[in-house]
Amino acid sequence: MGFKALTLVEILITVSIIIILSLIGVLGYTNFRPYFYLVGTSREIVADLRLSQQLSVGGQEECGICFLINENSYQVLKYNNHIIIKEKELPGEIFFDRVEGLSENCVFFNSFGAALESGSIVLTNIKSEKKTIEVKPSGFLKIE
Repeated sequence: MGFKALTLVEILITVSIIIILSLIGVLGYTNFRPYFYLVGTSREIVADLRLSQQLSVGGQEECGICFLINENSYQVLKYNNHIIIKEKELPGEIFFDRVEGLSENCVFFNSFGAALESGSIVLTNIKSEKKTIEVKPSGFLKIE
């Protein structure tokens, strides 16, 4: 039973393989990061839409979200007295492309969880990739 030592060449080859694999991983992450932010942001908006929908059903008063396109943010609020429940700014790499079918860029839900208006919110990232959030009259929410 003998002990075999690694040579300097074997160690250098191993280290260079690890460095190459690390670089590939970092480059892959930076390439897909804007898409991950876009997906994550669209999911956060849908979660906040569902929150306002649940607040409407539970509190028996209309709640919703207003999208502040110029400020690149949105607010979860109560409809009648415009009390702001939550404010959220979009990440720097994500922007509102457009909001369609919603008066004053707002989605509100009635006490049954149905949307007062149907429409869509389109988000884009710095690579011009887009995600659309559809709001149906029944209150159904879908990311396309």
